[in-house]
Amino acid sequence: MNCTCVSDIEKRLLAHCIEKGKYKKPVKGVRMLGTAITIGGNEAKIRTCNSIEIELEGQKKKETISMFHTFCPFCGIKQDDKKPGN
Repeated sequence: MNCTCVSDIEKRLLAHCIEKGKYKKPVKGVRMLGTAITIGGNEAKIRTCNSIEIELEGQKKKETISMFHTFCPFCGIKQDDKKPGN
């Protein structure tokens, strides 16, 4: 990602969960779902994504695919091949 939104939100969520103390055991970590690792060239990159559920006629089981975002859904920065800070 070209921004730090996902890691920033995970840190805030972790702090919030620890502060609220509503779990019986200590909170060890928080990971936001809806991200995926993509590989392009020699690099692995993190991208945000949404799961898309597809219902097919005559089939009970629904198919699931991922839709990658071209812009960060939190700050709006375009997600291209540049690294953060470039």
